[in-house]
Amino acid sequence: MKFSIFVFVLFLSASVFGFAGPQITSSTHPDGEVWSTNDSPRFEFEFDGASGYSFVFDRFPDTIPDDVSDSTDGEKVFLGKDNGQWFFHVIYRAGGQWSEASHYGLKIDRFPPFAATALKASPLGAGSIQLTWNAGLDSHSGIKGYKIYRGLLTGFSIIDEGATVISELTSGTSYVDEGVSEGVYYHYILQSIDNA
Repeated sequence: MKFSIFVFVLFLSASVFGFAGPQITSSTHPDGEVWSTNDSPRFEFEFDGASGYSFVFDRFPDTIPDDVSDSTDGEKVFLGKDNGQWFFHVIYRAGGQWSEASHYGLKIDRFPPFAATALKASPLGAGSIQLTWNAGLDSHSGIKGYKIYRGLLTGFSIIDEGATVISELTSGTSYVDEGVSEGVYYHYILQSIDNA
């Protein structure tokens, strides 16, 4: 009787991603799920005994940095990043071994939203005016709502002394102003607010 034996031995070196990655924090973006206007994120990542860190900042959630040390300092700032979702990835070297990767996501929206359009005011009866408009637009963080100002002068500005905020934040595309008097002309300004 003849037979063959096939033996397969797999040996994984502990020198490749042998232990948990460092904890990452960000003083500029403490909650990575919240949109921020800050386009220069700062990250802090420390591990006692680390002889070097390798990191990547990109748009992918699971990138693994290479095993070439970029720094021995446990912090990094990236200046002037574009809008959108970003991810910071870091590994450290200690005792001749590289750690597993740690990841930190964040969202940047540096630009204000586009204004709502077609604001229309219609009297509803004694003491109230119905305001309607077409929604503003924000392609990154999205529209959170609208701040509504009322004034008595044509062409008033939101910084004028006579400007009154009648709603700090209204969602949707309509609002009823119930604080008006008959026989008075009212003017309105609608300010789009995004989630950043």
